[in-house]
Amino acid sequence: MWVGPGTPDCPGAGWRPASDDLTRGAGYITSIVAASKLHKVIVVTSDSMVQMTDDIFPQNQQPVVWTDINDGNLPTGRVFSSVAVNPSDPNTLYLGVMGFGTGYGTGLGHVFKGVRTGSSFKWTNISGNLADVPVNSILVDSVAPDHIYVATDAGVWVTTDGGSNWDRYGEGLPHSAVVQLKMSTKVPRQLVAATHGRGAWVISPLE
Repeated sequence: MWVGPGTPDCPGAGWRPASDDLTRGAGYITSIVAASKLHKVIVVTSDSMVQMTDDIFPQNQQPVVWTDINDGNLPTGRVFSSVAVNPSDPNTLYLGVMGFGTGYGTGLGHVFKGVRTGSSFKWTNISGNLADVPVNSILVDSVAPDHIYVATDAGVWVTTDGGSNWDRYGEGLPHSAVVQLKMSTKVPRQLVAATHGRGAWVISPLE
């Protein structure tokens, strides 16, 4: 991973390494998220790693310290596709996992919630009744943080009760995997779903 402050005239100037290899040695980074207004950055990888740092400073020339925050309750041998931070609580994370059932690797579940306890995180499977399909992206609504949306190979799903119950969200999406979700901040707000080969689609969020 690289970081750089840049300048107004050259936003990409000043890039430098911010980590060594954050994978197990044979994977790649699949998602990076930064907690708003903090120096916290979380990285997940294709080989089941989730690492965090609290000291990302663009002007800091010292080595960045990363911590493996997997407590052993996350699946192994699976691609961790996405990670999101609860906008109202930066010590709460949500992790998306790809794969089907126990076809490879170990451990069930496609969505996990991590809550910071001291210097570590406790991870809990909140997949509930979510379909057994890969989760490709996670989005937590900044207006209603209890509304968690996931992009899957079987459309968009949402939970409003912390993951006990999941429901398909919206109609009209083509029969294609949804690979990314974004939420506009302007009024009227829109939830944007990018599909695999079938374009991007919009819908109003629940709230």
